[in-house]
Amino acid sequence: MKKKLALLLALLFFLSGCSIIERGKGANDKGLKDTTDIQYISSYSSMYDSTLVKKSNGGLLFVDLVNGVKVYACNQPGCQHTGGEDSNCLAFPNKKRGDHSFTHPFVYKNQLYYFSETYEGKIRLNRSELDGSNYTIVYEQDLDRVDFEQDIYIFVDAIRVENKLYYWIKETKTSMTDDGWQKTDAAILELFEGDLDTGKCRKLIDTGEYFDVEIKGFYYSDQVLYSQLWKQNKSWDDTPYAEPSKQVDAWRELSYEGINEMLAASSNVSIYHLDSEEHQLKEVGNMFLLGVVKDRLFFWYSEGVLKTFDSNMENEQLVFTCETDIQLYNIGDKILLKYFDIHLNTGLYYRWDTEEEEFIDLGYREDYSLLILDYSKDKLWIALTPMKQSSSSSEWHYILADKEDFFKGKLNYIKIEDHLTDID
Repeated sequence: MKKKLALLLALLFFLSGCSIIERGKGANDKGLKDTTDIQYISSYSSMYDSTLVKKSNGGLLFVDLVNGVKVYACNQPGCQHTGGEDSNCLAFPNKKRGDHSFTHPFVYKNQLYYFSETYEGKIRLNRSELDGSNYTIVYEQDLDRVDFEQDIYIFVDAIRVENKLYYWIKETKTSMTDDGWQKTDAAILELFEGDLDTGKCRKLIDTGEYFDVEIKGFYYSDQVLYSQLWKQNKSWDDTPYAEPSKQVDAWRELSYEGINEMLAASSNVSIYHLDSEEHQLKEVGNMFLLGVVKDRLFFWYSEGVLKTFDSNMENEQLVFTCETDIQLYNIGDKILLKYFDIHLNTGLYYRWDTEEEEFIDLGYREDYSLLILDYSKDKLWIALTPMKQSSSSSEWHYILADKEDFFKGKLNYIKIEDHLTDID
């Protein structure tokens, strides 16, 4: 097991036998190489080099995307790598240690990091070697707000910038209704910065208490953190949908604007400058923040319009219109726009040119869709999916592409077929 794990974690990504498809080139290829190590980390998985680290059945699993080797983060001889209350597997939550669940796994400086929530309601940032050995608690958080429960906010990514980790924690106060529904009576969001080298943690922002508060987007660019916050200022109890079982109907029956009006909800972009510690809140109405690069904030309007604003929510510019929904990816310090052109019957892909401040067509015209699954410093993990409304994973194909070349309009990749359809 140790030899297998060492081999997996030592593998490097060589492009021998790769394929290269060169498409349209942008007018300006400057700035396509990342200058800052930025990583968006989902609650479920992240990627480094050509390896995925992910939650699997509650444990932490490494998947080499090139050869399909899968190894749990545990070096104990004879371990069956299963969870449960009596499990001693290093890759699974350990009841003796107080771990209840794992979230946001990532690798930094060849060590494994992940959050865990404990049975006592605390949140820990943990660190170990890649094989699970030399486990230590980097720091532990107990916000200790009376009658509130705390959770790592899992609906947006945590963001690692070099040795700093940024993430939101939500504290909620709940109660049970007579018919057995749990409802949120109050909520608070808090933004934290963790230092992976020193093991210190500090709070940057506290939203204050609302009937509920959510994050609609969380991004980093040039020493600034951007978050879209949705704040509920009126209780559901004062609406025709007071019963929690009816609130699902409200979201189906009413528009987003109608929900906001009924709940006296507001939507702001929180702008936190890490250098000066200055914090601003800007009203954004019914716009949705989809991404940020440099000092440009990308907002989507429901009528199919993509606009940008500067960090002061000024200098508004219309940058893209289309008849269908789009996907906007923040990939490190780059923006990728993808949408399906119903007239050409193909997907179109654009990168944002930060110098010219415009989208550059990458020129890809394929009979399949390029679905960005994850990325590392130099690679993009892409699923090639059929151009139809729905498809099964057995119809998908996978590639690892060179990230810098991809943004130049050159698809420089290796195929990683077959063995990925059973990644759970």
